[in-house]
Amino acid sequence: MLDIVEKGNAMYPRNEELAVEELAKELHEAGREAVEKNCIVRRDIPTKGFIEWEELDDMAKEGRLIQARFLIKRNTIRPRD
Repeated sequence: MLDIVEKGNAMYPRNEELAVEELAKELHEAGREAVEKNCIVRRDIPTKGFIEWEELDDMAKEGRLIQARFLIKRNTIRPRD
């Protein structure tokens, strides 16, 4: 869960790199149902099913980290209570 600190009316991750990694893992996990239902971009390529975060190679992880940085930079992202 993201560790958020309030500054005025805005909320920021306490440790930005940790927040990026946590959000990247959440984005990856969010794709689980899509993979399991074959609702993916490249259906023409056979998959081995959902690959756990720990099993991803560095390039695949970096892809999720890029997405997380993009979202954090452009949105207010905070955990629900």
